[in-house]
Amino acid sequence: MKTLEISDRPRDLRPLLELASEENLLITTPGGRQFVLAEIDDFAEEVRLVRDNAELMAFLKARSRGSRTLTEAQLRKRLGLRLTTRPRKRRSQASSRR
Repeated sequence: MKTLEISDRPRDLRPLLELASEENLLITTPGGRQFVLAEIDDFAEEVRLVRDNAELMAFLKARSRGSRTLTEAQLRKRLGLRLTTRPRKRRSQASSRR
């Protein structure tokens, strides 16, 4: 990814779009805000870019190691809450006339 600093002056985007067609651009404003300008490719290319991002993959791997999930009943039991039953659905009047 190429990093560019831009000025406050208005600028023609065509040269930036040409650069972005070759590689993703990180654009930094004088105020320090950053933007990415990237050509939208096919899904397979986006997946490859994500997989090649070691920092993101490490984050996702660490996040997936989290504790297992609990059912609502297990959570209520763990928190000492009463198990509640859901109200039964009433039959519609049309079906009760049969």
